[in-house]
Amino acid sequence: MSYKEFHIKKLFDLSNKVAIVTGGAGWLGKALSEALAQAGATVVIIDREGDQLSEIKNYFEKDQKIYVLTADVMEDRSLRSCIDQVASKHDRLDILVNCAASGSSLDINSAHFEDYDMAFHNGPAAYAIASQQAAIYMRKIGGGSIINMGSKSGVVTDNLEVLDGLTPDNLVAYGGGKASIIHLTRHLAVYLAKENIRVNCISPGPFPNETIQTENPVLIRRLVKHTPLGRIGKPYELKGVVVFLASNASSYITGQNILVDGGWTAW
Repeated sequence: MSYKEFHIKKLFDLSNKVAIVTGGAGWLGKALSEALAQAGATVVIIDREGDQLSEIKNYFEKDQKIYVLTADVMEDRSLRSCIDQVASKHDRLDILVNCAASGSSLDINSAHFEDYDMAFHNGPAAYAIASQQAAIYMRKIGGGSIINMGSKSGVVTDNLEVLDGLTPDNLVAYGGGKASIIHLTRHLAVYLAKENIRVNCISPGPFPNETIQTENPVLIRRLVKHTPLGRIGKPYELKGVVVFLASNASSYITGQNILVDGGWTAW
């Protein structure tokens, strides 16, 4: 075998690939969508109607490789229909990034049954349904890559000193949902491996959005202090890992959870 044919640029190249990013209008989803397009893929963002979606449409207006579809990504029929539409239009589906998220921020003493329902419905359940539907089309082309968005909160518990007096003490529903996504990733990876469909997870650390940065400077200072690299994450810092996992550069990697957390979980 000649390794010259596996040039690094070719391994990371996503030309002629079609990708879906659910929740692609969000703080992190926007960067993920942009990264895949910059690597050559045709990207379809699926997200709920709202101000964020309008902004993302304007932001990507002149980008010929990024399209936007409006759908309720937390509703079974709507989500499946959108994935069918994308695969039918482009005659293939190579990459799925499950990035959509919404849920409760109540703490362990205040959360109700409905809060847990929401966290698991909008997290692992929605990701599983999207993956199930996407796999139908990935099989037809001999494989694909599914990338789920987890969180450091699905790996370690919240640091109560960081949250004290600022946010709920223990985001148990959120953390439980993210932990489920990470383990769902492993199960899907094993079941889909024989069809050359790889499934991996990205778990960001502290990536607070601009609103939180502006309105909660005390929290930001605490996050910075607790992070070994001494700063919060910036959305562009997820670009490299999503392209890596979507491309042939990671062709022998499946069932993994990659933490992008500035060292948060290394303490």
